[in-house]
Amino acid sequence: MEINITGTDSMVNMFNELVSRQRHLRIPLQRTGDYLQKSFRREYKTKGGGKWAPLAPSTVKQKARMGYPPGRPLIATGRMYRATKMIRIGSDYVDTGVENIEYYKYHHWRTRYMPARKVVKIWRRTISKIRAIWETWLLRRISK
Repeated sequence: MEINITGTDSMVNMFNELVSRQRHLRIPLQRTGDYLQKSFRREYKTKGGGKWAPLAPSTVKQKARMGYPPGRPLIATGRMYRATKMIRIGSDYVDTGVENIEYYKYHHWRTRYMPARKVVKIWRRTISKIRAIWETWLLRRISK
């Protein structure tokens, strides 16, 4: 993430002081991670914002035979959905994505037999929301 500030030297110095006290970054990092988890999980429900290819007829039949929900790509047992989460927060980072699901990469990148269905996708609205989280945090810190 990159944040650019223009303004007086005192404003830049205040921002640098806030960032240097990394313990305070936990709040916006937590909020960012929470938002990303919700955003990524929304991809399952909206089928990639309506951009995922429909399931092949053979896959629909196979899921029906196995007792899985027929019309929802990437949802069978729910294991991958549950693994889409905020994994950890460090002093200056948040790690969010699909944890410990080896087969996820095939869904994300595609195979010869399967189209890509990306869950970890950053939309423009995602960037705008994350920017708002950080701006709100920063403005509250400055106004104290």
